[in-house]
Amino acid sequence: MISSNLVSVRSISTAAELNAAISTHLRNHHLANAIAAFSSNPHHRNTTSWNLLISAYARHGHLDHANNLFDQMPHRDIISWNAILAAHRLTGEHLKAFHRFVYMLRLNFRPTSSTLSTIISASPPAAVPQLHVAVFRSGHESNTIVGTALVGGYTSTGDAVSVRRAFEDIPFKNSVSWTALIVGCMRLGRTADAFHAFEKMPERTTVATTALISGLIADGELAQARRCFDAAENRNAVTWTAIITGYLQYGYFSDALHLFAAAPKPNRFTFSAALAASARLCSLRSGESIHARILKSGEPLDTILATGLIDMYGRCGDADAASAAFAAAADYSVAVRNAMIGAMGMNGRGTAATEEFRQMVAAGVAPDGTTFVHVLVACVHGGLVEEGEKVFRAMLKEFKVRISKEHIGCMVDLYARAGRKTEAEAMTKLMPTGPDAAAVVAAAAAGGWVEVEEEMGAGGYALIARVYGERGEWEKVREIKERMEAAAGRKGKLRGVSWVESTGVN
Repeated sequence: MISSNLVSVRSISTAAELNAAISTHLRNHHLANAIAAFSSNPHHRNTTSWNLLISAYARHGHLDHANNLFDQMPHRDIISWNAILAAHRLTGEHLKAFHRFVYMLRLNFRPTSSTLSTIISASPPAAVPQLHVAVFRSGHESNTIVGTALVGGYTSTGDAVSVRRAFEDIPFKNSVSWTALIVGCMRLGRTADAFHAFEKMPERTTVATTALISGLIADGELAQARRCFDAAENRNAVTWTAIITGYLQYGYFSDALHLFAAAPKPNRFTFSAALAASARLCSLRSGESIHARILKSGEPLDTILATGLIDMYGRCGDADAASAAFAAAADYSVAVRNAMIGAMGMNGRGTAATEEFRQMVAAGVAPDGTTFVHVLVACVHGGLVEEGEKVFRAMLKEFKVRISKEHIGCMVDLYARAGRKTEAEAMTKLMPTGPDAAAVVAAAAAGGWVEVEEEMGAGGYALIARVYGERGEWEKVREIKERMEAAAGRKGKLRGVSWVESTGVN
């Protein structure tokens, strides 16, 4: 009997011992040891040992290895096919999974309930009706797991009638079946049907409750979502995150933080939502409290948490703390680096932002469109006109990033603040769809010299208010909002008056 994690490959003398060794290593999360045992004992391999390793590769996200191993198998059974289909499901290769399944049928393998439930959830939506036929032909139409998979499959097709029929065809419905129906109804926008199913559900699961809450939030029914949350008997971190994110989404940042304070076991997504609320409130104190709770929880500062922390500290004006959070990050993905560049830029540290950009490129991390927005904003706030020009040229010529309105707006703002009217006006003409109102208004707010027609509408007011908000000129933000409301009732009366004159921008 094998009891050690490090089973000696020399002690293996039969196929049964090899299978036991591989199983032990995998159970103890030692994939490398399992591979070594498999590789060192080619004469003792049987179908079981191949299947064990294929499944292990799939669970660890190594689909290429799983595929290669499957293709090399001398003999396959239905478990082998189930393993490779599950691998495609995990990686989202739906079309390839369906093609594998069809080929399996041509080889006269009879699908099991596990095969069917896997392939239904792993196939493209268009294949679901065909798979439903295969369910009947193989005699698995009464299987609860298969029926539940069909409910999910028809949800992906958008066919609400078939979702309901698939559910009603399940003879023995369990909590997973009811949950699948509720999730399907919410995803298809049938809130009333979801509520009706939820009320009839014998045992309400956390997944069903969370799906209902998320669906109500998406429909704009935040108050009803809160009532559903308060009435829920079983709530987990996902449920808490859903309601906190809902309040965040609709601008109730303080309420989001109050909810977070009561969350018993937040996960990294819950922490991220709370950090976003603190950032929107520019509440350094609450952000620091959340940071302390993250450290106490032992959660690693992965991309989600590191990005949230850096952004929060940046928006709250503590660039040094943002730098410390960046230094403590578990990885330096493009999202984390973008957050760092943004934090430096919004705190007037343009040189630090551009230096981080250079380090990012030197580290082999490819910048994206968001990266260049952050770098250009940093150049705007730091008055780094020449550096901004260099970055903009590199974006187009070296990195081949597609130009956007945000990029043009930054360059217009950069030139406008430097008083370079000719370059600013020329830049607006590079807009993907022609000169853009937003860019012109940004220039007007920044330089005070570009005249913009009233016909630009409320969007112009909104952008001017945003520009003032970025500068912290809140009294002018209030004034612009009042003017926007007044203008809504007198369209056309200010025609011919420039935005600069009508908003009092100096």
